[in-house]
Amino acid sequence: MKGTWMLRAAGILCIIAGAVILVLGGIVVASWDGTPTTTPGYDPAGRLVLIIVVIPSIIMGIIAIVGGICALRRKIWGLALAGSIALVGVGGYAILRIFPIALVGFGIAGLFALAFVVSGKGEFR
Repeated sequence: MKGTWMLRAAGILCIIAGAVILVLGGIVVASWDGTPTTTPGYDPAGRLVLIIVVIPSIIMGIIAIVGGICALRRKIWGLALAGSIALVGVGGYAILRIFPIALVGFGIAGLFALAFVVSGKGEFR
């Protein structure tokens, strides 16, 4: 069966957006200095942001990359679906928390990828 462009587009969207999420999350994690909470002038919300926002975003980015690879290879429909849902989740999560402008685009890309993966379900082996 000849594949359509939709799964290829969904895979590319998931891989690129997941890679950008990993890079942004890596920058945030690398720039966090790990200052203990007893230091004067330390913002304890920084650790909370790292744990509640950045780490789950990195995990969702990894899921998006794996799902994008599955969509490109047309194998394991469930992982391809999970990758596109992870992008929607990152975008929705960003609206609620810290990076509303920067990460909303990932939610939009995730919606397109989700629609493409769902419509191309029959092409998976």
